Amino acid sequence: MCPGSIKRLRVVWASHHAAHTSHWVHAATHCWGRLWLVGHDPRELGQAPFALATDSAVNIPARDLGIDLHPGCYAYVLPCIAGHVGADMAGVLLAEAPWEREEVSLLVDVGTNAEIVLGNRDRLLAASSPTGPAFEGAQISAGQRAAPGAIERVRIDRESLEPRYKVIGSDLWSDQE
Repeated sequence: MCPGSIKRLRVVWASHHAAHTSHWVHAATHCWGRLWLVGHDPRELGQAPFALATDSAVNIPARDLGIDLHPGCYAYVLPCIAGHVGADMAGVLLAEAPWEREEVSLLVDVGTNAEIVLGNRDRLLAASSPTGPAFEGAQISAGQRAAPGAIERVRIDRESLEPRYKVIGSDLWSDQE
């Protein structure tokens, strides 16, 4: 991860919440969505190497984003971490705080890109890889479209580490009858 990015993320988040306690909406999305949301040109995402336009959070009037809320409402858009590791993973990092742990954590955000962060208080590593074709079942032998029967949620019990899953088209979890 970019040196100091976690520290900057925590400082920005803490100072934002200390100064603003009401009339806020928070946004965390993948890199393209964040660029589009705040009005930056997303074409740079298609170039190698991809460099972030900014690694800072954005505070913007919600009305400027077309969000019809309280007239004084602002949107706080989390920063992207690096390359194709988006603000959605920044939100996961804030929620999980792996930099406070001695044990190694693996954080995974799978969508159009698979973003992972691995590490602990000593070091955090982030990476991203495209996953769209895998989830669309296109030109691969073991793909599954987002259709009935496809796994849509996985939960792992924190104590037993036993997994359970839920599939599209069913309200039951795999451990329910």
